[in-house]
Amino acid sequence: MKISKRAIKANEEIVEVLPVAETPACPYQEAIDCILCAINSLGSVAKEDELARESIANLSVVLFDLKG
Repeated sequence: MKISKRAIKANEEIVEVLPVAETPACPYQEAIDCILCAINSLGSVAKEDELARESIANLSVVLFDLKG
């Protein structure tokens, strides 16, 4: 089978531009940011601390619930 190249021209006609719907802001964004900050802070001590590891797991569950 021989592979050959061929020129392809883009369509130069502009089709109707559809309006982009704005995505609504997450009402929980501030809480999500705070939870991420807490997870990052606990991460530094989680290697030696069981409570920190459990807290990260619990915060992760809440984070996933808020992100929906």
